[in-house]
This record gives sequence, structure tokens and C-alpha cells, in this order.
Amino acid sequence: TSDGEEGTLVEREGEVVKQVSEAAFPRGTSVEVRDLFFNLPARRKFFRSDRAEFSQILKHLTSVSLAYPEVRFSLIHDNREVFDFPPVAGARERIFQAFGRQLLDRLFEVDYAEEDWRLFGFSSQPPSGRRDRSHQLFFVNRRLVKDRTLQAGLNHAYRGFLEKDTFAEGFLFLTCPSTEVDVNVHPAKAEVRFRDSSFVFQLVIHGIGQGMLKEKGIKEIFPAGEEKRSGFSREERGPASVF
Repeated sequence: TSDGEEGTLVEREGEVVKQVSEAAFPRGTSVEVRDLFFNLPARRKFFRSDRAEFSQILKHLTSVSLAYPEVRFSLIHDNREVFDFPPVAGARERIFQAFGRQLLDRLFEVDYAEEDWRLFGFSSQPPSGRRDRSHQLFFVNRRLVKDRTLQAGLNHAYRGFLEKDTFAEGFLFLTCPSTEVDVNVHPAKAEVRFRDSSFVFQLVIHGIGQGMLKEKGIKEIFPAGEEKRSGFSREERGPASVF
């Protein structure tokens, strides 16, 4: 709990709860897994090498940690500490912890809002990019997701800006009303479906574009007497093909 030193120890073996007891434990959660799938021998034939399986665990936990910079994340494997990320102020500091200064220096900040939607995070400074899309990570309301609309918007925003055969790096966080996104379209909740994918596509393009302009020190100019307008509206933007 947030106001005490006492926690609960739960030990489970398969479907059997072996122990539930009080334990001295600081605020937070610690999960220890041993002999995973010991009672599901059929699952074992789908395993790859130990190294490959651990690589997926490391990748997933590192990615999830980006969405919760205020939370400490640590990973121990074979009695060796792989990483320990203390709580930090925001995504910038967590990216530094997870990927280092060299990557962070290649990124610019994105922070763009339309209506009740906000896109923020960090993305590549042109013309730098990667040979793969492994550093394209998207979060919707703090949920790590794979989404073709978000990825298409990011890649479209960089057309003509990157070196040949490279892809933008993007660590992008989208917050939106829960009524605008369906999170129950995938068994593992790894994918989402937006009610208006065209709007999301344009939101990403405009957000990246505004971030690029700000990074280059270019300011928006508005005619005298006119107020700043949003980048687009649902009525005026017209249809967009994302695939």
C-alpha cells in the first residue's frame, strides 16, 4: 500500500494457491516466476531457445516501463540484474535509462493536441533513422499496442525526410477518450481499433510535423487579427488512405 510497510505474499503453483500471508514489503509489486509452463508440456514444443525467449521478455518489459516512468522497474535473470530503472520525471528520462544518451540525442519532442486527443513523446530528427522498425513504439492511454494506423501516420510524416531504406524512431503516447478506441479486438489486448482511424492518422502526421518545425526553430505565423486555428478538423480534413 502507499501508506505502510506491510504487504501480502501470494505463492501459487499451477492452479493451486499454496500460501497467502502478510509480509514486510515496501510499496510496489514484485513478481518471481520459476519453471513457467511446468504443467503445460504441450506448450514447451513452441518454445524457442532460452536466449530468444528471454529477449522477448526483456523487450516487452523495457517497452512497458516507458509508459510508467514514475514506477521503478527492475529485472533479474539467472541471479543477474539486467536492469534497474528508478522512478523518473517523464518519458525523456526513462528513454535515457533504457536506451542511452546516444539514442535520446537523435530525437525531438512531440506534444500536440486536438480536441480531447493528445499525442506526445519523442521522434527521430531527420535524416537519421534505423534499418528496422524496432524503435517504433506506440502507447494508447498507457497501453503498449501494435497499430497499423499509428505506424502508417508516423512513416507518412517522414516521407522525403529520411535516408533511403531507413525508418523513423518513435516513442509516441496517445491519450484519448475511452469511447473512441476499442481495446478488446485482440486476445492479448495488444491491438486496438479506433472509431475514426483517419482522424488518428492525420493527428500523428500533424503532431510529428509540428514537432519538426519547433525543433528547427520555425514558428507558426498567423495573419493579424486572426486567432490560432487547430491543425485540422474532422469536417474539413477529407478522407485519408492509411494503407
